[in-house]
Amino acid sequence: MNPNPRSLILSLMLGTEARGEAELSVRELLAACALFSLPENAVRVALARAVTAGLLVAPRRGCYALGPEARPLAQEVSRWRRTEALMTGWTGEWIAVHVGATGRSDRTALRARERAFGLLGFAEFERGLHLRPDNLAGGAEALRARLRALLPSGTEAGTLFVLRGLAGDDEQRARQLW
Repeated sequence: MNPNPRSLILSLMLGTEARGEAELSVRELLAACALFSLPENAVRVALARAVTAGLLVAPRRGCYALGPEARPLAQEVSRWRRTEALMTGWTGEWIAVHVGATGRSDRTALRARERAFGLLGFAEFERGLHLRPDNLAGGAEALRARLRALLPSGTEAGTLFVLRGLAGDDEQRARQLW
């Protein structure tokens, strides 16, 4: 199955940024997408739409770089290299996000929220309740800020809080998520 042109372009741009380079040319993007049998026209349309959405910018003719809407994602991906340095000892508490009141009808918002949860290490414990161990520097406040940064403006994140005191069976079930 071929990847979505926009997803592939953003992945290529994130990889470029991770290597310390700022931009890719249209020629390079077309060549990379051709490896996945993506039509040139589809790639050009995806580029134009990504610029309109603020995910990419064109600093000069024929070149693209990550735009302001992609910055939080790029920052989150770059954090992965320092994950161990960001970790603290786990005390047995959890960071939880309850999304029961956020609604599920807006598919775009739902996908953005699920992507952000995945990037931040949350797993669904029960429908509408996502958990992760509270073992990152900054705790709930830092994760709340990171979650908000990853979501498009106007997208509800849910209620984020610290959870402790799970019953024995629930504690075992939560631990099995990791």
